[in-house]
Amino acid sequence: MKKILDWIKSPKSDIVLFIIGLVLLNFVGYKSFKRIDLTSSNNYSLSKASKEVVKNLKDPLIVNVFFDEDLPANYSQVYKYLKDLLEEYKSAGNKNFIVNYMDMSKSENIDSATKFGIRKVQDSVYNNNGVSVKLDYRGIAITFGNDVEIIDPIESTGGLEYTLTSTFNRMISSVDMLSSLKAGEKIKVAIYMSESLYK
Repeated sequence: MKKILDWIKSPKSDIVLFIIGLVLLNFVGYKSFKRIDLTSSNNYSLSKASKEVVKNLKDPLIVNVFFDEDLPANYSQVYKYLKDLLEEYKSAGNKNFIVNYMDMSKSENIDSATKFGIRKVQDSVYNNNGVSVKLDYRGIAITFGNDVEIIDPIESTGGLEYTLTSTFNRMISSVDMLSSLKAGEKIKVAIYMSESLYK
């Protein structure tokens, strides 16, 4: 024990202890992910309302992201923003907030996108040879219980957090409303038709 203490006190141990400290600091930093938003208008932070929506999820809310990797520059920025936003939701939520990034080079993920109703979008790509047309996937499918919502295509970052939060909230509220029904309790549905449809 005395040898170990003497070695720790000696200058020889400095580099080893420094490396051990770095590894531990890195491990703690990885486990407790926290981003700091230094923009004046908090552009890269979730609003309190958004955090509240995902904080106490009782069932899995799954976000399947169908984006091609080699997007034109403007949509590449949209994809990066979406990823950062979903990371913020994940950080604010519990284990029931799940994000799946689908590799669109795999045929099974293309089939999955088709089943959800997500389609390729035409993009104009400007290069030295002029303008070419490219087809890309830029959509997400959100599932909660038996409910599925599609946001496709995602064109810009503007209002994206609002769109996601309101979609999550709507899906959670409808499932919560149905799950709060007592056994045997009936739901009344009123259908209103115009006269021409009725005929």
